[in-house]
Amino acid sequence: MMAKVCNAPVNLYFDVTPVTRIINTFTIDLKQVDSFLVEQSQSLISKFYTICGVLVMTYTNVPSLLVVLFLMAVRSVKVAGNNDKANR
Repeated sequence: MMAKVCNAPVNLYFDVTPVTRIINTFTIDLKQVDSFLVEQSQSLISKFYTICGVLVMTYTNVPSLLVVLFLMAVRSVKVAGNNDKANR
């Protein structure tokens, strides 16, 4: 949105649109971005601790299963890398 406003012709946008409307639009957009970042960071932290808990419980109950989980993680990273190359 910032690029659109900066590239807008002066006589078609800035002369016609009141300054308060422009500021209000940016304020609303920034508020949405701020709330989105908070939600996503909370989700990321929650998932991180869930994975850590699963790994600790797996290690305490079946230590040999960690080797299998590690190999599966390495394989999934390789597959994800191949998918990225295919999508480009």
